Amino acid sequence: MVMEGWLQSESDDRLVELFKQTGNSTYFEALWARYEKDIFRIAYRYFPAEAEDLMHEVFIKVYGHLDTYQSMGKFAGWIKQVARHHCLDWIKKCAGKTDPKIRTWKTHRALRIA
Repeated sequence: MVMEGWLQSESDDRLVELFKQTGNSTYFEALWARYEKDIFRIAYRYFPAEAEDLMHEVFIKVYGHLDTYQSMGKFAGWIKQVARHHCLDWIKKCAGKTDPKIRTWKTHRALRIA
């Protein structure tokens, strides 16, 4: 995704505000382009094989909950927290599965501590 020049200089809060006011997806796409790598990295730390799918799920979740974002903090912190919580929810949801690609909560914690 390539952002138009003027969008690059807009703050995250301004892009969120413009998206809420107009519903124009260009503003959300600008946020996506800005945070795509960060969200992918977070997902990759938890589930390397599913990182891209998880990243997309996070952006879908953010899109659906953008109206709840309060600009009292930084948008970067908020979206990264959404990503971490989504990955942790995914761990809990998949903990009982036997698919070897899916780490259990115990395995995940061991890898994080090591």
